[in-house]
Amino acid sequence: MTRPFSPAFLAAQTDASAFLHPHHTDPKARLATLQQRANRRCSPALLALLHAQHPPEKRTPAHQAHLDALAQEGTTVVVTGQQVGFFLGPLYTLHKAASAILLARQLQAETGNTVVPLFWLQVEDHDLAEIASCCLPQNNGEILTLRALEHPEALAWRASVAHYTLDPTALSAAFEQIRSSLHGLPFADEVIALLEQHYTPHRPIGDAFADLLQSVFADEGLLLLNPRDPAFAPLAAPLHQRALLDAHAIETLLKEREQALTSAGFDVQIPLRKNATLCFFHPEGPEGPRYRILQDGPDFALAGHPARLSRQAILEHLERSPRCFSTSALLRPILQDQSLPTAAYVGGPGEIAYFAQMPPLYQFMDLPMPMILPRGRFVWIEPSQQKILDQLGLTYNDLQAPEATLIARIAQQQPNHPLDQHNLRKQLSTPLQDAITQLQHPLQSLDPNLFKPLQKLVQQFEDGLEKLITKIQRAQLSQDEQATQRLHAAKQRLFPNDAPQERLYGFPYLAARFGLQTLKQTLFAAYQPYQHTTLSLHPRKESHDRHDSNTQP
Repeated sequence: MTRPFSPAFLAAQTDASAFLHPHHTDPKARLATLQQRANRRCSPALLALLHAQHPPEKRTPAHQAHLDALAQEGTTVVVTGQQVGFFLGPLYTLHKAASAILLARQLQAETGNTVVPLFWLQVEDHDLAEIASCCLPQNNGEILTLRALEHPEALAWRASVAHYTLDPTALSAAFEQIRSSLHGLPFADEVIALLEQHYTPHRPIGDAFADLLQSVFADEGLLLLNPRDPAFAPLAAPLHQRALLDAHAIETLLKEREQALTSAGFDVQIPLRKNATLCFFHPEGPEGPRYRILQDGPDFALAGHPARLSRQAILEHLERSPRCFSTSALLRPILQDQSLPTAAYVGGPGEIAYFAQMPPLYQFMDLPMPMILPRGRFVWIEPSQQKILDQLGLTYNDLQAPEATLIARIAQQQPNHPLDQHNLRKQLSTPLQDAITQLQHPLQSLDPNLFKPLQKLVQQFEDGLEKLITKIQRAQLSQDEQATQRLHAAKQRLFPNDAPQERLYGFPYLAARFGLQTLKQTLFAAYQPYQHTTLSLHPRKESHDRHDSNTQP
């Protein structure tokens, strides 16, 4: 039975550290790695591409300072990256970008070297379903899903997502839904205007994502790199050539690493496919579908496509049209770190796990491996949700338990036990019955007819007690139902569908509720370098809180 790698790595357990050094716990190793990577420099061609991808009209002084720094010897880069989700996708996109910015500052302070944050746009991937929606919480506890696709069959399209353009009909419907959803929130107009500025009909979704993310972190000078830029393809071609020519050796060493991880009791994040190379080919042109290249004896085949290509033919394609090739998840980090003086990559648990497979590949490519550092993990708790948690005696971490378990726990905490049926009858009815027993003989001795009225009086009391118990039960049931409803509402906001909030909900709701600058200030103030547990964020209440009723779950 194997287990996830990331928790063991983050805890710096010895068995995990044998596969990936825990730089987040080792300041001396951080300094050594950064100094080693400081010997690398960006090529003139890459610097020119970065300047072109950050044109003067979009460039802030912070962007310019970082671009200038990359041309200087000794500058290193902290890189993070993510698929280009609709409206920036889940909240962890912001969390990753902020983590890269703040870790760059931290490493610069620790070492004295200039460190620049950069976001690698993962637009080579063809998993359109993963990026084509954005989810927002609703007042009724439901989840609103905004979609960038009008036609679901587009999800089967195998082209790199860089070449998917925003569907006008779907985009119009998404904006209509988001206006309705955010109506009445203090900063709704600003957020919608920002989204409309960048997400326009027929625009590539990757370009919209890039410009929005760049504008959010403009003051911090976050740089972005789009690897599907035509000017980048020739820079990637030598790596594709080596990955194809040495495919068998690479498969062997990665398979050995996979077996070593499994033998140590760890899951393998990206299982290897037999005969698969680390490259994809776009046989119909750069903007067409892509297929993984497979080893086929001395030649190559394409997974899911009938084409067969000789070694000479595929190398000629690579020389003639390098943009018809794209990377897999295990080759992308090599391309990234061959291109940039990467000191550290900032990733989530899944990325950390697949980097544990990577050291032999870095060694094979004669490339020093960067530090792998955890991104910040956060949950945004609004005042209304915190109030519910306080009332129920719960914390955010408690919400990870099944809802039935929490309901039982809440019921035990309710101050209802003195009022249950057994206690009431014991305290009221039992003493009365004892008193009647004591009175029975004296009354019958005095006058046998007196005992009957007493029995009637007792029956009236018992009937009244039963009515009282029924009313108490109804009140308790109502209280329990309200507690259950509050629990469900809090869980849907903070741990929706039993998943971390940051992995489902997008940023527009919180930005409309508190303002984008408040979100950034809250995030930056709470961030703790190298921290890997989930931190609770409590954005300050605005003067606009007359709208707080809109945020009640």
